[in-house]
Amino acid sequence: MTTVETVGVPQLERLVCPMPEHTSLVFVNDPGVEAEPFLYQGAHAHLLAGGRVVYAVMNRSPESVLGAMAALGLDVHPHRERLIFVDAFAAHMAQPSSAKHVVKNPSDPNDFARALEAA
Repeated sequence: MTTVETVGVPQLERLVCPMPEHTSLVFVNDPGVEAEPFLYQGAHAHLLAGGRVVYAVMNRSPESVLGAMAALGLDVHPHRERLIFVDAFAAHMAQPSSAKHVVKNPSDPNDFARALEAA
């Protein structure tokens, strides 16, 4: 079986690597814990390796995520077609979204699942 030896985040690699190829990772953090930089690093590394990233965003706009990644020196624009946002934030703010995949009712798990499946 082929394994993945790196995910682009040294702290996380100590916990999960090696792992079987085609493994999906879900990052969940406690409120108040700033975990997004780990997510940004991992997403950036996966994009650099030619992978596809589906990023479900619930606490800020996709544009804000791109800006935060750029502020950390993680340029994803050359790989933008493989970075797919599922926007569950815009509906909370009653704002339009630029994302192709939008969760219209974030409190409905089925709506969220449909958006993820479409991505």
